[in-house]
Amino acid sequence: MMKSIIYGKLAFLISGLLGGILIRYDSNYLLAMVVTGAIGCALLSVFIKLTDKMLIMTMAGGAAMPLGLMLSFGIVEGSGAIFPWLAKLLDDTWIPDILAIVLLCLFFGIVVGTAIYGKKAVLRFAVIMAIVGIPFGTLIAVLNLLFYGDGPYSDGLKYVGSFDINFLAMALAIGVGLGLSIGVTNSKIETKL
Repeated sequence: MMKSIIYGKLAFLISGLLGGILIRYDSNYLLAMVVTGAIGCALLSVFIKLTDKMLIMTMAGGAAMPLGLMLSFGIVEGSGAIFPWLAKLLDDTWIPDILAIVLLCLFFGIVVGTAIYGKKAVLRFAVIMAIVGIPFGTLIAVLNLLFYGDGPYSDGLKYVGSFDINFLAMALAIGVGLGLSIGVTNSKIETKL
């Protein structure tokens, strides 16, 4: 199980860096999300020897990341627009960042888990991915606090240029969650045998 987590992290580190480079030079977040999701899933399928599922994983990952990001931020921001009192209440908290990443991971897990194992894996992938999203959402909130706006390390961004550190953290959240979900699912399958 630990190997699948490491492989997930490595696959999405590579794809997240490629997506970050696309963002830096082209500012095309949609393309970067498709590339990150698709390449991350393709690499993960090779690393964990699920090459028979490579095409479906690649397509699912390429679709799930942009759709998941749009849905998650749409839900979070839309809730604030519909309920202004809620937006005001949560304005200076980390809750919107954490919730958005949890929802992104949840959606990604549902789509890719279903593509790999069918509907029997939906609940397991959804729960694991959502739980993994919590610390990564917190990490993104801390990065926003430290590196953006008037944060104490905002000058540090001049060394990485316009590289989106939050984007890489999102990719890593998906990679770790997906690796753990696959590892748990495979161990359940082996236990039944």
